Amino acid sequence: MRTLITLLLLLCISPARAEDGELKRVQIDTLADEAPQSIRTDMMGRLFVGARTALFVYEPNEQGGYQPRKLLIRFPPGSDVHDIEARGHDLYALTRSALYVIPDGARKRDNLKLRKLLWGVPRGDDRQGFRAFAWGPEGDLYIAMGAASNSSWTFFSGDTKTPCRGAGAVLRCRPDG
Repeated sequence: MRTLITLLLLLCISPARAEDGELKRVQIDTLADEAPQSIRTDMMGRLFVGARTALFVYEPNEQGGYQPRKLLIRFPPGSDVHDIEARGHDLYALTRSALYVIPDGARKRDNLKLRKLLWGVPRGDDRQGFRAFAWGPEGDLYIAMGAASNSSWTFFSGDTKTPCRGAGAVLRCRPDG
C-alpha cells in the first residue's frame, strides 16, 4: 500500500497577532511515491526537498506560494537523501551512503549531473549511514554518521581510502572531495 506523505509549510504568525494563538499551515504538495526526508531553503525562497531517491525544487510564485515541484535529479535506489546544503550555485546532497555535489543545482533545472565526493557506507542496513552535515567556519563539510553497533568501513574520496571503525563518526571533507 502506498504511503501518502503530505509536505506542509508552517508559517509562523506572531502570537500577539494570532486571534486564536494557532499556527497557520499551508499544504504545498503531496507525494505518493517518495517520502520527504530533508528540506532546505535558500536566499531566493526556493525549497529543496530530498526524498528516498529524488531531489526536488519548489520555486516561489507571485502569489506567495510555490510552483509545482520539479525533479532535479534521481539517486540510486535506496539512497535516502538525509540532508541538503547549498553553497553558491552548487547543491550538496547527503544520502545514506554517499556525499554528492550537484554543480549548478541551485540555479539550473535541466541536465544536472551528480558527482560523488565521499562514499563507503554499505546500503543494506537502514540503521547505519550518513545522517547530517554542516558547513564549518573554514569552508569544509562536517558529516555525522552512525550505525547500530561497532562496525568497520572504508571511505573513498577520489583515490583516497580512509578506514573507520566504531558505532559512529564525525568526518571532515573539503567541498572538492
